[in-house]
Amino acid sequence: MSDLVTSCPVALPALKVDITIRRANLDDFKAIDRLQKMHNKQLGFLNRPTIEGKISLGHVLVAETGGRHSVTPAAGTAALQVTLAAGTAALQVTPAAGTAALQVGYLIGNDRYKHRDELGVIFQLCVDPNYRRLFVAANLLKAQFERSAWGCKLYCCWCAQDLPANKFYESMGFVPIAYRGGAEKKGPTGGSRVHIFWQKRIRSGDVSTPYWFPSETTGGLMDASRIALPILPGMKWWDDLPVLVQESAGEASGDEHVLKLPVEKKERKKKVSGDKLVPGMKAVPQAPTGRRVVQFGRPGASCVVSSVAVRVEEKVQEKVEQMVEKPVKQKRIKKANPELAARARELRDKYLEQFNANQDRLALPAGKYELVREIDTSVRVQMIDATQLIEPKQLIAA
Repeated sequence: MSDLVTSCPVALPALKVDITIRRANLDDFKAIDRLQKMHNKQLGFLNRPTIEGKISLGHVLVAETGGRHSVTPAAGTAALQVTLAAGTAALQVTPAAGTAALQVGYLIGNDRYKHRDELGVIFQLCVDPNYRRLFVAANLLKAQFERSAWGCKLYCCWCAQDLPANKFYESMGFVPIAYRGGAEKKGPTGGSRVHIFWQKRIRSGDVSTPYWFPSETTGGLMDASRIALPILPGMKWWDDLPVLVQESAGEASGDEHVLKLPVEKKERKKKVSGDKLVPGMKAVPQAPTGRRVVQFGRPGASCVVSSVAVRVEEKVQEKVEQMVEKPVKQKRIKKANPELAARARELRDKYLEQFNANQDRLALPAGKYELVREIDTSVRVQMIDATQLIEPKQLIAA
């Protein structure tokens, strides 16, 4: 676990810039894609249909400025020259009404992860470099917590071990619980990359919701199954953590996916001596019969020097045979050993049982800032008598 332990986290400061956080729409795709491509090594890549699908589902939040931080003149407008008299105060420029807002950050998340109603997930969180350290990302997280379902009590995310974003999640009160292996040869030292699983209780005053992490993850950019292991007490998330290396399915029978060469490729390249053209003649294919015709001299004067007919149907048939003989290359999906996955699941269950039962003895990081969701405990649910449910009209009137 981390050494960062704060007994009294401070409240999240107000935004230092004029930022509005709202639900994204399809017009925000260009801004989201621009930020994603700018940080593709940290975020990965989501294609356009995936991003637009998440926008349609309401899983994307956008942080944008109010248009008062940068003034861009219209196209073709001459530069503004201002001369201030001696002793005049500094010039304050306010853009005209209707100035377009600038998207400076976004968050892609969901309040349901791994079919668990109490657990939400953050897939991507990105802020423009010019607007960092201004609590834009923290307010995006807070807005995501506030809009989550009532039963969502935890939020989690996977973050590569070599990224500075781990410091951010640690300061926001997330706890490093588990880790998994990432892409090979992409780690900080050229080895396998490690992903840290962070989790946080988002309700104010919640000390009883048990932590949880998946024992195995599938899919993703790697398109593989990866075993998740717990970070044991005494271990740090930045330590050299051992990673399980999985074998590829079908590695022994690797000849199954070898492409076959076309049959009789050399024989089809042979030419008949009668097909040779006289110097100065131009070969022109004739569409109706498929014969080879030569043309020279005045337009319209032509003679046939070859009696060999090349049928279009034969060429089409040869192409079809090549397509049939060429097998489709299948993906080799890496799957974890079923016995190993079962042992990892049992290890996860035993560890979490002891971890959640002895949280008072563990020095869990509390974070630097108090980033939680305030729950109104004054709300009371009035029970409806069963007799009132006989007539729907009475229920609607009530």
